[in-house]
Amino acid sequence: LPLSPEFLAAQKGRIAYLETSRGCPYACAFCLSGRAGKTRFLPLPQAFQDILSLANSGAGTVKFVDRTFNADRARAAAILGFIRERAGRDIPKGVAFHFEIAGNRIDRALLDAVENSPAGLFRFEIGLQSMNPETLLRARRRTDMSRLKENIKALISTGKAHVHLDLIAGLPGEGLESFKAGLDEAVSLKPHALQLGFLKLLHGSAMREEPETYPCRFDPLAPYEVLETPWLSPEDIQDLKCAERGLDKSYNAGR
Repeated sequence: LPLSPEFLAAQKGRIAYLETSRGCPYACAFCLSGRAGKTRFLPLPQAFQDILSLANSGAGTVKFVDRTFNADRARAAAILGFIRERAGRDIPKGVAFHFEIAGNRIDRALLDAVENSPAGLFRFEIGLQSMNPETLLRARRRTDMSRLKENIKALISTGKAHVHLDLIAGLPGEGLESFKAGLDEAVSLKPHALQLGFLKLLHGSAMREEPETYPCRFDPLAPYEVLETPWLSPEDIQDLKCAERGLDKSYNAGR
């Protein structure tokens, strides 16, 4: 990372991005991260040094862009513990840390770190993608839904962390009624924010390279967003676009 004095000075008031691992242990058909070989980790001493440098740069948030931050549970707990122990001392008060985590890999060590932290120190983003188990299997994503939901409830119940959930419209096997049911189920978990996104057919992803298995029509221009699937008509997708705007103006706005 180019953590020069000039770079750090430019972070004031901004979101500072930090990568402490590359790759992902999962191989979801819509994503590229799991196709980059074995997950590699930055040595913890270097990660700790970079955390302190960015936390003291004047940035309001340090956002970890690790694809699955808690792929290694023990390592994730070590980083959370390091931040928690230094919050308000070596790390200025008010700086928040954002992580993308796998909800089914939340464990007691992560929950303990959150429960013993100052409120607002940690923010977690969890990709549900779909609440339909058949759709997740088609997308090559294995998830224990019962465990996932219980873990999310436990994380939210700590009252210490901001929890953001993501759903993706346009995944294989999911029609409008299934997506609506999944949206209701996701809302029932009571996250602080719920993002309704739309499938992107990325170059190099299985969904882009295997049209026979994953038939759909998508925009030929970046970001290659889905326009129609065998389960969602163009009109269905427009309805979901309206729902996305409504969700942002109501639920995500705190109304």
